[in-house]
Amino acid sequence: MMSLLASIVFLNTTDSKTSAYTQVNPKQIPCQGLEAIVKSQDPYQITFDVDNKTNELLLKIDLEEGSYYLGPNSAETFKGLLKVDIPTNEHIELVGKFSSKPKPTLEENQWGEGKINVIHKNTMHSLGYKLKSKDDFNIKGTVQFVIEPKCTMEIIPVTISNKSGKLRLLRNCL
Repeated sequence: MMSLLASIVFLNTTDSKTSAYTQVNPKQIPCQGLEAIVKSQDPYQITFDVDNKTNELLLKIDLEEGSYYLGPNSAETFKGLLKVDIPTNEHIELVGKFSSKPKPTLEENQWGEGKINVIHKNTMHSLGYKLKSKDDFNIKGTVQFVIEPKCTMEIIPVTISNKSGKLRLLRNCL
């Protein structure tokens, strides 16, 4: 008991200048370093690309064993379906529905009635876009989905960037 009390007193009186821990502002971490930290904690890996020939945003989600999420074109009553969310703007418009390869599997709905589209495999998703401007621009938005069985809403900040006619979808740092 006495050693526990002494440890608590020692911890409370330790000078922060000599502490073995360093506080880091996440905004100061380079993006590659931050992505490595995020990747090591998530049960998935997500990468972004753009097909400028077919005018599609590409999202590749690789899952760890046992992880899954609902297909983006499942019943709209579910919150947490895969989506790309950007504000209305004068430069770009997202059009159509997601296309997924391989296609989601149709399974019994464990949260209610009917069947739902579930993705258990590494999947490439594509979503159409229409450019409304040839100007350079940066539009900030998010990619969102719920990863199961962790049951957390994943909100990934992204930027859709057009520079000199080349469109890119980039993961933002904090």
